[in-house]
Amino acid sequence: MEINQNLKIEQSDLNSFAVLLLVLSGESSIADRTQIQKKTFIVNECGWNAITDYIFIGRGPFSKWVDLQLDALKDAGIVDETEESALIGTDNEVGFYCYSLTTKGKSVAKSVLDSINNQKLVDDTLKLLFALSKYTEEELELVSAILYVSRDKNLDFDGIVQAVHSFRPQFSEELVRKYLDKFNRTRSITAAS
Repeated sequence: MEINQNLKIEQSDLNSFAVLLLVLSGESSIADRTQIQKKTFIVNECGWNAITDYIFIGRGPFSKWVDLQLDALKDAGIVDETEESALIGTDNEVGFYCYSLTTKGKSVAKSVLDSINNQKLVDDTLKLLFALSKYTEEELELVSAILYVSRDKNLDFDGIVQAVHSFRPQFSEELVRKYLDKFNRTRSITAAS
């Protein structure tokens, strides 16, 4: 699938692009790349399993592929990157970038998503993204940490809880259990798709 002269989606990357474009189309604007990385990771882990280069860094799962594709999509006029700022307290201004699909990007996203042969997975992912849009940055960090640690098939439920809590002690074991149980149910639903 050729988007323009500079960006061509290979069939082997179609699901990876679908995950990224679903995340970008799930909200009118996403506040920074860290949120995109976390949401893309969560979506990927809940049934897609298309993006395979995730590593865990300070603020959560990170994919170099996602980072490079955001730049490529921006350069191709599919994603708009705008600098925003927010006042914290009285004199502290914090700058960040917001990402959104352009009109062309919405058309590309529709085309990519229409080419996916599993409409139920796409629909379930959109429902998941709607739920994630209400999560705080801290909740996204917790969920992505749980899902990342859950990749270790040698850990049972309690092992995952302990690993996440020791890795991220700011999250109580009770809170980790709550979110792990919630996402185990979500993953079961999407895996059955």
